[in-house]
Amino acid sequence: MESVGPAGWYEHIELSPDASRAAVDRRDVRSGRSDIYRLDLRDTNPSRFTLQPARLFQYARWSPDGQRLVFAGAGPSGLYVKPSTGAGNEELVHEATDGALVFPSDWSPDGKFVVFRKLLPGTLGALWTLSLDDHKSVALPQAENRGTNGRFSPNGRWLAFQSSETGRPEVYVQSFPPTAGKWLVSRDGGVRPRWRRDGKELYYITSTGTSPGGSLIAVAVMDGNTWRTGTQTRLFDIRSGTTAVNTYPYDVAPDGQRFLVITPPEEAEAPITIVLNWEAALRK
Repeated sequence: MESVGPAGWYEHIELSPDASRAAVDRRDVRSGRSDIYRLDLRDTNPSRFTLQPARLFQYARWSPDGQRLVFAGAGPSGLYVKPSTGAGNEELVHEATDGALVFPSDWSPDGKFVVFRKLLPGTLGALWTLSLDDHKSVALPQAENRGTNGRFSPNGRWLAFQSSETGRPEVYVQSFPPTAGKWLVSRDGGVRPRWRRDGKELYYITSTGTSPGGSLIAVAVMDGNTWRTGTQTRLFDIRSGTTAVNTYPYDVAPDGQRFLVITPPEEAEAPITIVLNWEAALRK
């Protein structure tokens, strides 16, 4: 286990497709303002990605080719895209209406869709998809009731997401494009699903561990045209201070053996630091 990058108030992390860079939400301790930073894992020096001081940008997700980032923005509220190099301005690709807030969840492997959470006033949110061809958005069936954190499988066939429709958050999977039905994945509650890059494992955080953040669970996914899972294995506890629904305190390298985790240092609750966690390689 080793630290990556300087200590800071980090709230969300996303590895690039080649795992050489990370996009992180980092909050200024003095002002409380959050911005997106890029972290090169080879030199570990973060650089600020969003540069407009009067606007708020959060929750970046990478395009499948690593060339762009989609993220939530305010002023106006919507989904924005910008080259991952940091060059150029933020492009508004979907403006929220009716007083809604929108938060990106994932970019489809073919680059054609962004799945996002839409939070209308007086509701608990739902998952929608945005077509990047015609910029039309539609609600996702099976995930229209408290759905969030949708994640496409690497082959684009499945969509994992969390929903609290039963009264507590659980992780589900449904086909994409959606057909009838969905499958419950988590046991005793689960949040923040992610896929291994080969699609053979699905991860989520459950609240059954001793850590305040919960335990990271790996679910074996069987090959085939129908949804089937195998063994569920607890990997390690995540002691994260991030609590916002749309944030992820962890990501997984393409080989599934290394995890980048936001964790508070031993001596204080804040700020938090990013830690590269090798414990998964030791799992039995």
